[in-house]
Amino acid sequence: MRAYPYLMGRKEKMYKAKLVKHVQKEMQLTDEKGKVVFKASVDVAVDDYMNNIPVLSEQMQETQKKINAVRATANAEGTDVITMAQTLGELSKTMTKCIDEYLITIFGAMKTNELLKACNFRHLDAYCAVVPFVNECIVPEINNEMNKNMARIEN
Repeated sequence: MRAYPYLMGRKEKMYKAKLVKHVQKEMQLTDEKGKVVFKASVDVAVDDYMNNIPVLSEQMQETQKKINAVRATANAEGTDVITMAQTLGELSKTMTKCIDEYLITIFGAMKTNELLKACNFRHLDAYCAVVPFVNECIVPEINNEMNKNMARIEN
């Protein structure tokens, strides 16, 4: 190793940074008898949440508006029932895809599959079971981490 005289006796200080914390929570789902049918330890990255959940939530709201509009025209004179059914089918597929991506963001692919299995592969049931958990447990922690990160950046 070659010695550099200008570095001799001088201690270099290393800058140390911390990784952004993930939100970690526990969740369980019980059936109507109180039996636990699903249990998960979630580890949600702030970036994953911020990049996926708001967009997916917006897409689901827009899809629901379209579904409602199609259903509102169901009894209208001259409605093409086959076209309406095809449109509802496509919108349902879009909604299911959004729900899957939402659940995968929160639980990961393997746990999402377990959750769907516990819900008899009823995606909307799984989503409805998870949303209160996300809103009450995950969102406040995500917001807290975002505030901490923004404070670190601003300072």
